Amino acid sequence: MRRKREINRLTEEDRAFMEALYENHKKTMYYAALRECRDPHLANDLMQDCLVNLIKNISTIRKLDCCKIDAYIVVAIRRLYINYAKKESRTTLLPIDQPLIAAIADEKSAEVELEKETTKQTVKDLLDQLSPRDQLILQAKYILGLNEEEIAVAVGCKPNSVRTLICRAREHARTIGLKSEKGDEKGNG
Repeated sequence: MRRKREINRLTEEDRAFMEALYENHKKTMYYAALRECRDPHLANDLMQDCLVNLIKNISTIRKLDCCKIDAYIVVAIRRLYINYAKKESRTTLLPIDQPLIAAIADEKSAEVELEKETTKQTVKDLLDQLSPRDQLILQAKYILGLNEEEIAVAVGCKPNSVRTLICRAREHARTIGLKSEKGDEKGNG
């Protein structure tokens, strides 16, 4: 119903613009939706909702060049999917399902805790093998949740360099992790 109202409000010029926009950007729209939700049917629904939102913001879209329109569409799809996922997560369980879920959760909780502890120890061992600077960068980013400016101050570099430093630190950690996995395979094999 909402879609029809939005479409009926369009002038002929707006309708032609939206048809051209859809034809030129439908693949971008579909693949962005599919990447977010991984469900072709839901991706089509997201595309339709995105088109309605694009119609509402047609004056803004007319001012953008082709590449910026693609980025605008990708962000619109992402936001629509986030809103959809939030709405879906709010659905409540039936009262009859709650005891069953509680029983399953109790059985799994010990396994989950053991897995968490193992993962924590693995990450700690991996961090211990990194340089102090890489340790600081990764801990600031992923454990403390600092933003790039705060990390730059902590490390003593420019904020623009932080992304590169994070990527390098992750790559060093990945390399060390792969070496230790190979060593475990040789020792256990």
